[in-house]
Amino acid sequence: MDSALRQNINRLLDECSEAIAKEGAYALLPDIIDILNAVARDMLGDVPDMALLFRRAAGLGRLVTESQVFSESVLGRGLLDPPSEIIAATRN
Repeated sequence: MDSALRQNINRLLDECSEAIAKEGAYALLPDIIDILNAVARDMLGDVPDMALLFRRAAGLGRLVTESQVFSESVLGRGLLDPPSEIIAATRN
């Protein structure tokens, strides 16, 4: 998978880790972090399991969009990029 996508996921993990420490943090951030970590781990292999990545990406998108306010935030919008890229890659 694309190294830019990996870098984006690592950056988002850092941003989520910072956001979770703030008061009033989005309640589903721990789950989002878990999925991002799983996606990053899954992408390390020579031939990633695209079906598994697709399911993880769909789950990530669902968690982000569970709250309209969060999904419209800067972090929320950024978190929707990896799922879009992964889903597009699985369709090729």
